[in-house]
Order: sequence, then C-alpha cells, then structure tokens
Amino acid sequence: MPDADVIIVGGGLSGLSAAYKLASIGRNVILFERGEYPGSKNVTGGRMYLHAIKKLLNIPVEQMPFERFVTREVVTIMDEFRSFSIELNSYEKGKYQSATVLRAIFDKWFASLAEEKGASIITKTKVDDLYLEDGKVKGVIVANEKITSNIVLVSEGVNSFLPLKLGLRKEFEANYLVTSAKAVIELGEEEIDKRFNLKKGQGMAQIFVGMTKGVTGGGFLYTNRETISIGVVCLLESLVKNKTSIADIFEDFIYHPVLEKILEGGRMLEYSGHLIPVKGYSMIPKLVYDGLLISGDAAGFFLENGPIFRGMDFAIESGSLAAEAIEKALKEGDYSEKKLSIYLDLLNNSFVLKDLKRYKNVPKVMQNERLYKLYPSIINEIFYDFFTVDGTTKPSLISYLKNKTFKHINPIVILKDIVQFLLYS
Repeated sequence: MPDADVIIVGGGLSGLSAAYKLASIGRNVILFERGEYPGSKNVTGGRMYLHAIKKLLNIPVEQMPFERFVTREVVTIMDEFRSFSIELNSYEKGKYQSATVLRAIFDKWFASLAEEKGASIITKTKVDDLYLEDGKVKGVIVANEKITSNIVLVSEGVNSFLPLKLGLRKEFEANYLVTSAKAVIELGEEEIDKRFNLKKGQGMAQIFVGMTKGVTGGGFLYTNRETISIGVVCLLESLVKNKTSIADIFEDFIYHPVLEKILEGGRMLEYSGHLIPVKGYSMIPKLVYDGLLISGDAAGFFLENGPIFRGMDFAIESGSLAAEAIEKALKEGDYSEKKLSIYLDLLNNSFVLKDLKRYKNVPKVMQNERLYKLYPSIINEIFYDFFTVDGTTKPSLISYLKNKTFKHINPIVILKDIVQFLLYS
C-alpha cells in the first residue's frame, strides 16, 4: 500500500486547490511545502481575479482574507519627469472582479481549510526528487527517504526542477522569464484611503509603463489594507542586454517624482524578488506522465495581456482540474499517462488553455522595445504640449500629431506596430 493516494509538491494556490478538493472527497493527500507555512515564501505582487476561487470555495469572497476589492484601475504612462494616466472606476457593490491579496496571509488561511478537510500539509520540507519504479512515478524522495503514492502532482513555482529532471521541460531561456523586485510599504489604512481616494474596503491597481529606461518591463502598485505592494517586472533578457539590474530599475522607479509623492512617509516592511514565466502558451511543458501531473506556475500558466497579469486564477483552476483528473484515475486504479491525460481534456475545455491559446502571441507585442521608452516619451510630450498655453498659436491637431510623432519615428514602423497589436492582441 502506498503512503498516500496523492502527493502534492508545493503549497501555493494550485497545490492547495488540489489538496482541498481531493481531501474534501476523502482522499489521502500529503502536501509538501518548503516554506515555514504555505505562502511564507510567496512574493507575488498582490492581485487575484476572483472567478476561480469563487467557483472552488463555497464561501463569500467578503469572508475570505483579501486586503481590498479593486474599484480603481489605473494605467500610467511615464517619462523622466511626467506622467499621463488612464483610469477606470467601478463602484458596483458585490460585483468585484479582483482583490488585492497578501499571499502569506491568504495561503495560510487556504491551507487551514484543506487541513480541516483532512489533507496532511508538511511544511519546512523540500522534495529532492521523484521516486520511480519501472519508469513510472511512484512517489517522491525527501531527505533520502522514499514516500510513495499512486499519483504525484507537481505544483511548485516556475523554477521547479522536478519536471526538468524527468525531461518534461527544457531549461528556460532568458526571454522566457521576467524577474521582479517588490516592496511592501506601510502607510496605514486611513492614509491609504485618503491618498488614493478610496473608501473602506476599496482598492486600487495601478500599472506603470515608461519608467524602465528602455528595458522591457513596467511597474505595479496595489493597495492593501494598511500597506501597498509596489514593484517592477522586467524581461531577464532585456536586463542583460541593457547591462542593468532589477534592483537599479526598482530604485529609479520609486524615486520618480510621481512615486515620491505616493510613497512619502511610508515605511518599508519587506523587499523581495521573484521569477515569473512570461511566454505563456509557448512555454507549457509536457503536463502528464505515468503517475504524475503538473499544474500552476510549474506548468507555465501565466498570462501578461497589456496591463492585465494573470496567474493566480490559472493556478487555482488548474489545481482543481488536476484533482478531477486524479479522482477519476484513482477510482479506476489506472495511473498511466493515457488515463491521466483526461487532465489535458479538462484544461482544453477550461478558460486556462483557451485564454493562453487566445493570447499566445501577446508576448511578441509586449517585447517590442518601443513600448517602454519611445512611445511613452511621445505620449507625454504630446499631452504636455496640448495643455501648455504660452501665447503661441498651435497648428491643427492633425498636423501637430503628425509632426510630433514622425519627428521621432518612421510612420511605416508605427503602422507595423499597430498591425502587430491588432493581429496578436
């Protein structure tokens, strides 16, 4: 008899979703988490789209430990001294699409729900390798001890080495990953409400473009209850090409005149870094093997679509679907790759792979270097001049836009960028 029906490697949202669902139907589940507790090592920026967690848990989102529900969406285009923002406000109560979250708090709470259902969560424990018999995964190796199971679900982060060791994915290239630097800064609940024009429980998500000095990337700011999560994400390949570091980009960002005003008087509580998969559909590894499935970040389930960054909802749904596939296999006593491939059918019929396929070419658009310096500079210059009154008579708007834009860039290049955006977005 194996030690467990299922062993789950990784206590993030995907692993916890699978553990919760399987334990709820009475399966013997062991989950291994390297951190002191689930979420303790997670440094995600801080925003969750709510549709997946609402489907999984029969709990009102207002009772989940979120920080604030996002009612303000802001996109800010910056140059060295100026900024231009586009803003959407949505105050329809109860129809929240997303919430800001501190994963150290949320994941710990989520883990407690899984434990209440009967899942065994073992923390401070690193899985060193997979245990194989006759070429089939039969468990894991922990501290030179083998722990057996019928099925293993790998739900670690993007840099999980278990799929790599098994030959299910290749080594990542620099243009497949972005690296981030994030700080959590304490301002106090009342000050955040006042500073960001929010009422109690309301939150803001703000994305920044044009402050990375030509490096492919951008910045983010999310309001928590008493703190803000602020940081930058940059393509690893672009950092190397521009001979700079994510720490330098972050420092330049927080000392920009726009951010200095926002952060004034704040106290930094933590500073951390993180790797994020950025190629989306193009970097998904082989997800099924005899006795093994892969979900969440380890599966490359991440989508950057302009100002929208999605990973948490993909993690939750993929963990839930993995649990469905595992339960079917357990019922039939068949843990072969062929049987477990029902997981692929479930994914293909879900928003996870549908959305990743739909936007699979977006990385080609988002890695256009002109988006991160040239176009932000032109946009800010145009609006600055538009609002300037200095006694001179301006030309017609069409002539003005043409002269300002074509002075910096060939119109054929602009046309190509527009066509690419329309085709791939």
